[in-house]
Amino acid sequence: MNRTTWTSCLLSVSLIAACGGSDSPNVDTVAETLDSADFCSYRTYDFYDISVIPGSDVVQPELVANADAIATEAIANEFAALGMTRDAERPDLKVNRAYYSSTEIQLEQACIPYGWGYYWGYDCRWLVATEYTLGAMVIDMVDRAGDELVLRGVSNSAVDTQGKNLESRITKGVSQVFDYYQQELVGCPAR
Repeated sequence: MNRTTWTSCLLSVSLIAACGGSDSPNVDTVAETLDSADFCSYRTYDFYDISVIPGSDVVQPELVANADAIATEAIANEFAALGMTRDAERPDLKVNRAYYSSTEIQLEQACIPYGWGYYWGYDCRWLVATEYTLGAMVIDMVDRAGDELVLRGVSNSAVDTQGKNLESRITKGVSQVFDYYQQELVGCPAR
């Protein structure tokens, strides 16, 4: 896994992210794992300090801090469900969380119906621009013994700048990344 691959992956996921503020979060997630990693052997984890991806137009540091608190708790819950424990001294995995946001514009064509008698139709000469914030979260899991990146997950979604839909979207993104992790545990002995 190289930086170019993940940059293009992040950009492609960003392009397909949908704007929305509904209760059912639309979160796009992709992840890749290292084929030679032995996910069955990992029993403990810990976290790196968070980072903000350079070039991000994060203007609300408190929103990033809130996002990280939500993500850290969600990751800890996912690890606990897998029977893993947090160990600050000698973790098997170190987890890094990075955040990126950008202001995006979505254009939609607006049509107005018209008609009289037998003549009717739609006049579609207008575009409506909607500005929204696209937030992305990158979760890296590093094998501490081999110092190798064993899993990288990228989740993104449109987020409310006030952080109203932040928790549901981050929790769903973390859950989707852990779906990839759980696929690697198939065939492992019970913990």
